[in-house]
Amino acid sequence: MKNRIFNIILFIAITSCSSDIGPVAGDANAPKNKYSSEAKNEFINIVLLKKCSSFKKRNIQKYSNCIKETQLSLDSINWVIFDSLEENQKNNILAPCNSAMIRNTSKFSVCINKQLIGFKDLPESMKEDLNIANRPKKEVKSSSQSDWINIFNRKNTNVNTLSGEQVFQMFEKSVFMILATNQGSNFSSQGSAVAVSGDMLFTNCHVVLDDKNNPYNIIALANDSLDKDAWFKAIVFKMSPKSDQCILKSIQKNDLQHIPIGRKTSDLRVGEQVLALGYPAAEDLNFDSNYRAPLTLSKGIISAIRDQSNISQIQTDAFIINGSSGGALLDMKGNLIGITTSGFEGTQLNFAIAADEYQSL
Repeated sequence: MKNRIFNIILFIAITSCSSDIGPVAGDANAPKNKYSSEAKNEFINIVLLKKCSSFKKRNIQKYSNCIKETQLSLDSINWVIFDSLEENQKNNILAPCNSAMIRNTSKFSVCINKQLIGFKDLPESMKEDLNIANRPKKEVKSSSQSDWINIFNRKNTNVNTLSGEQVFQMFEKSVFMILATNQGSNFSSQGSAVAVSGDMLFTNCHVVLDDKNNPYNIIALANDSLDKDAWFKAIVFKMSPKSDQCILKSIQKNDLQHIPIGRKTSDLRVGEQVLALGYPAAEDLNFDSNYRAPLTLSKGIISAIRDQSNISQIQTDAFIINGSSGGALLDMKGNLIGITTSGFEGTQLNFAIAADEYQSL
């Protein structure tokens, strides 16, 4: 069971590209001991593999330094307390820190220790309350099941290979920035979403769900090519937090210009060219902002097709900019083939969840 928990946690951390966590100050109280456990060792080994393996065949010195620095950072976590927690308590401790796990393990470790200090100070009854599994809000049922299934049956009528400029012009009105928050909160999550029908959009759950896997009270969408000022509301229609797949339903617009899902993952080929469309994180973005970061296009190839926790993921060297989780990965004929999820800073390792995987939600 513990192995399964950590694999799930690691998957969520890797498909997280939104700007959800701010700088964390250093913690002088972080323990530095030689405590060892099977769960700790497995967790560290998985993080080491994901964070440092890209250097292994390129630069042994960087690979060695990455191993040492990552090991040192993760060793500073108070594993004695962490290992003593129950499953849901651990999930609550990890949730605010997950997005830094691979990108900045030092910040991740400090964040975990701060969470553990806060947990220790809670009354016993509240500690126990954190062990109760969080139930997501009731999902909104579709008014027509056939409409939902038809999303995956639509064909792309274009048979010609397009330029990057042509794809951008065709679909700049189909990819939306997301700003999600809870009423009265100073915290907000940014990301992207892709219209797949007149009122439905694909995105990542880590953009639109809070740290308890509940949808944010306010989920707003915007697209400057449609309107430079307006936001319109959406709700979570279907969701799978474990695989980071969420589907939104617009509650104010039903005429979105959408991108066809014209290919299955089995038809994709390593080496073919792809394009990524998404919105980078905008500093101090809010509903009254005068500046909203522009839709960004990057080009690359399919580097590999991977199976991650029984979910097909497309690995690409097309740059996935920070904050653009939930954006579109397209082929050169304008088919939506993936939803961009994560990227490793300083590498060409970027990932997207295959678009046809959303059919199983």
